[in-house]
Amino acid sequence: LKLSGGLLQIHQRQVIHADIWPPNILVQSDKTPVFIDFGESSFRELGIDTAGRHASKQPFVAPEGSGTVGADIYSLGCVLFYLATGQKRPPDEIRKEEMDNIDVLKNKIADEVKSCNKRLYEENAGIIDVITRCLRRSQHQRIPHAEGLIQDIETFAERFPNERFKIARVQKIYDDLNKNNPLFSWMANLRIR
Repeated sequence: LKLSGGLLQIHQRQVIHADIWPPNILVQSDKTPVFIDFGESSFRELGIDTAGRHASKQPFVAPEGSGTVGADIYSLGCVLFYLATGQKRPPDEIRKEEMDNIDVLKNKIADEVKSCNKRLYEENAGIIDVITRCLRRSQHQRIPHAEGLIQDIETFAERFPNERFKIARVQKIYDDLNKNNPLFSWMANLRIR
């Protein structure tokens, strides 16, 4: 979430970082990440088309190259994958046509996270969806901007670890509502969804 917030601040200043990977992220003593090395960056408002710049086979560079918001999102998705698995690139066995298939991509990423970081997978399987949405081959199918990435992470963030134990209590309340007042039951169900 802090990484996404840092990227949001960069993009809000109309800057494309264009070189996001672990060595370009420092972590301060208060655990705040700081993006460094803006040597490849560009200013969006200047209207200079830098899309496709530095296209390469480097593991953290988007398929279309660097120089766009979408490419920064892809690179941050690679960093998230790295943090989740310790691997520097998404699964190598994904062929181009498989990477275009969102379900295949998600399953491959899920398999990697499950095998490398079972605890994360069990505690927050939603991170798989976040990473997958960042790593889609087509930048038009990716999370469009850092605000969307923050929203996705917050959706899946486990802010209340003890809530799992309260599910039985919620179910009982829901059942009581359903018996006594179907309207409230319907409203509660809608709110939960």
